[in-house]
Order: sequence, then structure tokens, then C-alpha cells
Amino acid sequence: NSGEGFCLTAATVSVGGAQKALDIDWDNSAFTTPRTLKGTAYFNLYLGADCAADSTAYIIVKVRKWDGATETDLLTIQSSTIGFPSTKDLQVSLSGDIPQTTFKVGEQLRITFEAWAVINFSTTHLYLSGQPADTVENNGSYAIAAAKTRIISAIPYKIDN
Repeated sequence: NSGEGFCLTAATVSVGGAQKALDIDWDNSAFTTPRTLKGTAYFNLYLGADCAADSTAYIIVKVRKWDGATETDLLTIQSSTIGFPSTKDLQVSLSGDIPQTTFKVGEQLRITFEAWAVINFSTTHLYLSGQPADTVENNGSYAIAAAKTRIISAIPYKIDN
């Protein structure tokens, strides 16, 4: 689903233990017919960092059922720890199995992207873009090149409910 993208999102993290830098929810439109999910979900994205040296980060992706009031977790997957020796954008690919789950009319699929960082020197800025057009994103302080701004997600829907 190409859906609506979110623009470049950035957060500053200071020296210390693991800190959540980004927490972004992406919701699809409410289902107009019942749908069933089951199978392996795939995610591909780029996480960027602007740091002096020696920082690490990881991404957590959560797939949830959202009814407007309550989130029900269906899948939580975490990337390996990514080392950022300096400013760069690194590709992250994740996959995980979603148990068979039925969505009623009006319910939504929510995908949450969390970025966590451990900073050992100075401060680090993490950034993530969800631009369906996969064009350059620049918020004046940070930029991600074209072909690195799209988040690709493949969600396993059952054809026959």
C-alpha cells in the first residue's frame, strides 16, 4: 500500500543507555470489508544517522490491529544493532510471521516504527523517511537521498476469507 507518507522525521539522542528516538505510527484506511492476515510480513527501510562517532541504533517494527481505541499486537520484530561510525544512511530489512488475524469492517492495520539508539560520544540525530515517491527528503538539517526514502512493507492477506 503506497498510502500517505510521512516526511523526514528526526530526533536527537544524548550520551547514555538505549533511548527511543523515534516512534511513528502508520495506519491504513479503515477496512470496508472483512480481511484476514496470515503469513510472513516483510519490511525494507533506511535509517539515517548524523553523529560524531561510535553510535549504535536498531529498529523495532510492530504490526498491530487498531479499532480506534485499542491496539492489539500481532508482530514485533527487531533489527540487529547497526553501528554508525559517522553520518550515513543504512538499509534495514526485517521479516516476521503474523498469526491468522481477522479484521472487521472499520478496523485498521497499524505499523509502528521505533528507532532506538545508544550514544557513546556527543549527540546523534537519527532520521527516517516514509516517502512513497522515494524522492530526496530534506528538512533543512538532514537529508536522505532519492531511492532511500521509501518504506516498503509487504503484508500477507489471505485471498479467501
